[in-house]
Amino acid sequence: MARNRRFNWILLFMALVVLAAMATVLFVTHPSEERTSSFWVTLAFLSLAVVVTFAAAALQNSLDLDGKNLPLPLFMGLTSIVVVYDLFVAATPLLLWKGLGLSPTTYVLTHIVGLALFLVLGGSALMASLASTERAERGQGGSTAFARRADEARELSRRAASCGDDALARAWEKAAEGLLYADPMGTEGSASLEGSLDQTLTDALALDLGGEGARKTSRLLAQTLSENLLRRRALLLREK
Repeated sequence: MARNRRFNWILLFMALVVLAAMATVLFVTHPSEERTSSFWVTLAFLSLAVVVTFAAAALQNSLDLDGKNLPLPLFMGLTSIVVVYDLFVAATPLLLWKGLGLSPTTYVLTHIVGLALFLVLGGSALMASLASTERAERGQGGSTAFARRADEARELSRRAASCGDDALARAWEKAAEGLLYADPMGTEGSASLEGSLDQTLTDALALDLGGEGARKTSRLLAQTLSENLLRRRALLLREK
């Protein structure tokens, strides 16, 4: 991840150098009498590209936007899209203004179309990257929570085994396995069921399994937990 971030910084720095060099060359090679409308359009879009590149660098400094696991064309990530736009802004004057001698109106429209495409792709990549990061963080938190729940269920299985109730021990071991392999990515709709799982485990851990009544209650709680896991799985299949 750090390597990706360094590479992105290098790309952005190189883009800034190219844009700054082009703006300087533009001024040096065009005396005031040759500074036509196309000249000022070129300078304006070069300046805009510099601002965009600085903004992307600021985002890259605070967010992880490497664009992993994103569909085409979003896989490039925001930094790559910015660099492609910078190359477009740098190449357009050479190819279309100086090379083909397009009229100022057509030249401006070309830049506007390029900017519009950049905004669409860049905005989509940014939103997709942020959503991907959020899902990953939620998944990591969910994995930790379910691992903790599985450990608690195993503890209940060990307690049941120490009391000689093998059937109860197997019930909690089965529950632990279900918790361990549960989908960690919950939804708003599954939050109440996840709360019920925690409450069930809390109630079961509070029981003293020395008495038959407590063991019977523990069996009911193990069954309730397994049923809630099944309901949660069905709910996630419907909502995802």
